[in-house]
Amino acid sequence: MNVQAFPHVLLKDFDLPPVERRGGTGVVAANGASYREIFDVGNWDGALATNVPGQPESPYFSNLMPSWSKDEYFPLLYSRKAVEKQAAHRLVLKQ
Repeated sequence: MNVQAFPHVLLKDFDLPPVERRGGTGVVAANGASYREIFDVGNWDGALATNVPGQPESPYFSNLMPSWSKDEYFPLLYSRKAVEKQAAHRLVLKQ
């Protein structure tokens, strides 16, 4: 196993705990990128992604850490219908 840490560059309060990932030196995804996408250009709503960490002070800052550490992905939806069906929140900006 390999250990991946996420220290914040400025504030230790935003450090995330290290997680174990499969593999080691020279193994794909052992210390992989923190953001990855897989696209299905024949079905954009079939796209997948993973990301860690989130925005500090967000309630979602570290919620993807467990799935990222196991190389699991979430749907990366594109069509309005698919996005609206799965949306947990909506932000409307008005001028």
